[in-house]
Amino acid sequence: MAEMTDAEARKLFGLDEKVELTTIPPETVLAEVEALAEPKSDGPNMVMNPLTSELVDLNDIDSVIQGCVDIKEIIADAKDFDAMLRERAVEFTTGDKQTRRIRGKKLQAKIVMGTVRPVNAILKEAWQAYPQFRDGFLKISSISMQKRETKKLVDLVTDDKAFESFASMVLAAEAQGTEGAATVTAEEVK
Repeated sequence: MAEMTDAEARKLFGLDEKVELTTIPPETVLAEVEALAEPKSDGPNMVMNPLTSELVDLNDIDSVIQGCVDIKEIIADAKDFDAMLRERAVEFTTGDKQTRRIRGKKLQAKIVMGTVRPVNAILKEAWQAYPQFRDGFLKISSISMQKRETKKLVDLVTDDKAFESFASMVLAAEAQGTEGAATVTAEEVK
């Protein structure tokens, strides 16, 4: 890091020419920073948890740990509730488009569907077991599906047992995959 000139320091900190600038030894700065970081023992350092309205004593280890546990539980509950509401918003929609819309009396929302993430382990197994079919349906980034081609596998009838096994593996990977949550963007009805 480049050293700052006296004039640059004065300008940066808004000091006039009469103030004397000195260099503070690094060990002095470190000691002052460590002193600031230590909890004060001269009295309670209480803060209110904004989600539970309970007081947390920042000088008490149990109080701090309990505050962390409380927040973790609240966040988990909030995520579960959010997921339930998003799923319900999707249930109000029709069709299979990626972007859908719903409208109430006061609010309307644009819902962008989450994407399906197939089980990569199954796709990898299909990639390795059936090299003769993989190029038409799979691609490497991590192994992922070519969506348009994979949709054709659903209604495909074949007497090739190897291809039938490959197709069932690829479709199983998609079916067992996880789907990201839909995004719901609300706005007032105009």
